[in-house]
Amino acid sequence: MELCSREALLIGGIYSGLSVPFLFVQTELSEQIMMWLFAAFLVSALMLYVVRFSGFVGKFFQVYPRVAYYVVSIGWIPFVEMIGVFVVLLLAVVCEWSGETIERVAVVFSLLSYLGIPLSLITAYFREKLSN
Repeated sequence: MELCSREALLIGGIYSGLSVPFLFVQTELSEQIMMWLFAAFLVSALMLYVVRFSGFVGKFFQVYPRVAYYVVSIGWIPFVEMIGVFVVLLLAVVCEWSGETIERVAVVFSLLSYLGIPLSLITAYFREKLSN
């Protein structure tokens, strides 16, 4: 089994990029689309263990190297959010957080989604300009 960190970040970046427009629309349809996108993200992240799929995703780096650089820069966000949900749930149970504390932490995670993408893209832009 090989480490597919670039491919995992690429899949996370694609999910982040596709889900952004639906964050601003609060309808039942947008929530359904977000759930389907998240399910597709989880399935594709698990499919990275299949060599063929990993190679298919890896070809994206060869065909579109510049786009892949920016997509990978935002790929960390869904993984941090998934890990964060489990950590928050564990801390809420162990430390017996109140509902107000859990709501404040949820606001921090929503800010991570709103601010993480532009800040990551700006950082990637300047890193690319400095490396050339």
